[in-house]
Amino acid sequence: MSPMSPEAEAKPMGETGRLVNVFLDPKAAFADIAVRPRPWVPLAIVIAIAMVFLACFSQRVGWERYLRQKAETTPQFQELPSEQRERAIQMQLKFVPYASYAGPVVGFTGIVVIVAGAVLLMVKLMGGMVAFKQMFSITAYAFLPGALERLAAIGVLFLKSPDDFDLENPTVLNLGAILDPTTSAKWVISLASSVDVFAIWTAILIAVGITVTAKRTSFGKALTAVVTPWILWIVLKVGWAAIRG
Repeated sequence: MSPMSPEAEAKPMGETGRLVNVFLDPKAAFADIAVRPRPWVPLAIVIAIAMVFLACFSQRVGWERYLRQKAETTPQFQELPSEQRERAIQMQLKFVPYASYAGPVVGFTGIVVIVAGAVLLMVKLMGGMVAFKQMFSITAYAFLPGALERLAAIGVLFLKSPDDFDLENPTVLNLGAILDPTTSAKWVISLASSVDVFAIWTAILIAVGITVTAKRTSFGKALTAVVTPWILWIVLKVGWAAIRG
């Protein structure tokens, strides 16, 4: 059993309190989450806002415009004859708009599960005691800054010209957003994009959640447990981008 303060035991925090305190008082929020792990509300919020963002993107920019812009920055695609390029774009238009809506539901939930599992393994290797249900809930709430990012992206979407909107970097809060995709190597963009304000925020929140849940786990150890698999993922992602050219 993880040690919890008497206040957290005696006064359960309501869901609204949890959602607010993840941003204002993370220690109090995660102490309550560890005692009563319920991941479904933050998951639903992030997924719902992502769906709204995609619907707005579809109406404002459109998937055909997006696919044609991507084609212009992909050297391998540009090497194809014009007829093959057009045929490829039309084929993508048949499934990309629909697959994009499955991403927030299946993809985001899968990411939370994978991150929770990877970090939990690191915590246990360091001698910490956290149950998977606790880690899953901590991770789900820690991803709430991503909802803020999508809300900000919706604002940017309607402020910018559709031709200038970048779906990969809508809020320009990672280093990859300042690079020119037509002249920069894909692995460089992949590496720079990993330095992201919201990703760092999420990592810090997960570490805070671990420190108030796991026995004898300092913030430094908790942050190491989060950052280690993150760095491994970045290495794999950048390596794959380098292989693809």
